[in-house]
Amino acid sequence: MINDWIEIIDKFKKHCISLPKDLKTWKAYNDLKAMVENHKLVLPIIAELKKPSIEERHWMSVCEITGDDIPYA
Repeated sequence: MINDWIEIIDKFKKHCISLPKDLKTWKAYNDLKAMVENHKLVLPIIAELKKPSIEERHWMSVCEITGDDIPYA
């Protein structure tokens, strides 16, 4: 499922690149591009964290580092 999201984000990124040059000066374009790039960075990390080899102690470390109570079950 996450791999599907990664493919979708890749398609979005390619589509953004192919948009007309005039649109690339718009704030909406820059916001969209930033969101796509952020997802491109985050999704592989999420995929790694969903692996069966990740144990509760790993999640506890992530929660400690981020200072957030992330639901991992």
